[in-house]
Amino acid sequence: MTAMDQAQALVVGFSAYQQINPLPAAVRTDADAMRAVLVDPLLCGYPPENVQVLLDDEATLVRLRSALAGLAQRSKATGSVLIYMSCHGGRIEAGAEAGECQWM
Repeated sequence: MTAMDQAQALVVGFSAYQQINPLPAAVRTDADAMRAVLVDPLLCGYPPENVQVLLDDEATLVRLRSALAGLAQRSKATGSVLIYMSCHGGRIEAGAEAGECQWM
């Protein structure tokens, strides 16, 4: 067993927004490229079954929470966890949470 056998990853690519203009296809390309780097045995060497990818419609709040809970269950104290998101965020301009960042 190698150290990477215990490595877990969640890769999220979200570009299809309901309230703002969709982001370019590069967001999905980034997520796909990150997965490819993670599972490449010459680069990161994550076992492919340890890398979960959620793209656009798959990246619902319910699925994200489930994926994070799964990461917590599968993770070992001697392993590592990587969470990668390719999406869009913004700064809240007014109100009680002004100055905070928000993922859209």
